[in-house]
Amino acid sequence: MGAPGTALATGLITATHQATPPPLLGRVLSLIQVGEALGQGVGILVAGLLSSLMSLNVLLNAQGGCYVTCALIALAGLARPRRRRITRTLATAP
Repeated sequence: MGAPGTALATGLITATHQATPPPLLGRVLSLIQVGEALGQGVGILVAGLLSSLMSLNVLLNAQGGCYVTCALIALAGLARPRRRRITRTLATAP
């Protein structure tokens, strides 16, 4: 996984905390962890099969491409216009 995976996971958890309403935060984070656990198990099995058929360099480049693709999808999905807070100051008469 390395540094790109760590950065991706950190960004995912941070964005999830910011985007999820507090009453649902535990459920959403639990769902993410279940998805990670299932993905890891499937990934180990698939990587074992594919490493006997392909070069390891090809597999690592594909993994890196998946990280970049996921990051772009996350940026596109979480990018939303920020509202500007307009503060009105009351003019006080001298």
